Amino acid sequence: NGSTPFFGLFYFYTVASNNVSINGGSLTVDLNSLCATAFYLRQVDSATQAGVVDIQTPITVLNAHNKLLTGGFSVEDNGGFVIFGNYARVNIMSPTVIGVTRDYAGGICRGIVVSGYSGEVTIYRPYIKNVLTGAGTADADGIAVSGRVPTGGDAFTDQRLGRSTVIQPTFVDCQGRSFKSQCSNAEVINPYVFRKNVVSISSAVDFDFQRGNGRLITP
Repeated sequence: NGSTPFFGLFYFYTVASNNVSINGGSLTVDLNSLCATAFYLRQVDSATQAGVVDIQTPITVLNAHNKLLTGGFSVEDNGGFVIFGNYARVNIMSPTVIGVTRDYAGGICRGIVVSGYSGEVTIYRPYIKNVLTGAGTADADGIAVSGRVPTGGDAFTDQRLGRSTVIQPTFVDCQGRSFKSQCSNAEVINPYVFRKNVVSISSAVDFDFQRGNGRLITP
């Protein structure tokens, strides 16, 4: 309810593996353009696969807005769900994210991002709308998944670890990509994309499989 912007509302960051579970009912979180990230889940990077994120509750996130022009979080991702770490499994059921932006050039806006995992990621029936570039942001992705780089591997050329499946997503007016993958085994099944009210950035594509083996099924 205050006027000072901040980075994360639900913030889970551990030096070891963690498990996060949200079950039962439904939840709507309106960040009111004063908070950059609704759910920030992170475990310190490790070669050991561990930890489970299981979000069964349908969660709606509204108006994520990064206004932090200085400080330690100025280049962090902002969005509805930001998940980093070598998780064994990430499940997110029926999430909705409407409105993600930032006040300055640089950094990344994403509706949902899962990065650094080597296990399984499943996102079922997400609805993502109005992920915007703000003041010149290079990336504005509806959903981004990025598997872990193998030990000793090259981040730009080697296949990534992990697998991701996104089932029946709907993307509406995401200014950059609708879906970005840096995972060597990614599937997007039965997606819907609507572009009408937002001018896309010049580098925008709807489905960007950057590490091979991506499958787009029944778009």
